[in-house]
Amino acid sequence: MGEDCIGQPVREALPVLNQQGFYELPDRVYESGEAYGGREERAVFDHNGDGKIEESFWNYVYQPLFDANHQVYGIMVHAVNVTDQVRSRQEVERKAEELLQLTRALEASNRELDQFAYIASHDLKAPLRAIANLSTWLEEDLEDILTSDACQQMKLLRGRVHRMEGLIDGILQYCGQDDLRGNWSGSAFSSFCRKRSSYCLPRRKCKLLFSPKCQR
Repeated sequence: MGEDCIGQPVREALPVLNQQGFYELPDRVYESGEAYGGREERAVFDHNGDGKIEESFWNYVYQPLFDANHQVYGIMVHAVNVTDQVRSRQEVERKAEELLQLTRALEASNRELDQFAYIASHDLKAPLRAIANLSTWLEEDLEDILTSDACQQMKLLRGRVHRMEGLIDGILQYCGQDDLRGNWSGSAFSSFCRKRSSYCLPRRKCKLLFSPKCQR
């Protein structure tokens, strides 16, 4: 579309728009005498004059022109190419949709995590309490025949049970069951890991290393 279009009827200058509804509108404006405006209307044609048919978006106005007898004798067209703005907005909308999907996925993951924490609380702590109670009852019932080493082992068993309960409580806190989600600083998380590491580390020599970033 260039200087070679000057003086030509628009239907001849841009025949590619015939099937896109743009030429019915001027006819309507001419017959009714009422202006018409379009916003971000899609059009596919060679709008750069380089022979490439491309998609574009336009804001435009068809304004009827009247003579002294108030009869329409022509139409003034004012069109602005808003392709860049439309595509920028579409990209923002696409990113927003992706973010929404990620947010929903995160919410679903958090619900699953909460459910896991609930199961851990009720299905794991209950048998642990039963073990602790059973060891106490056995110690009381067999008090006369248990050796000092056996009593010490019973106490060690209950200590391990309580430590395991503490580990489960820590998991519940980290999962948000105690409304602490989002409030863990690096130092708090580091402290949490150090306390809980003694519950599960083997007796062999090993080290649990913390990045300096965890101290912040």
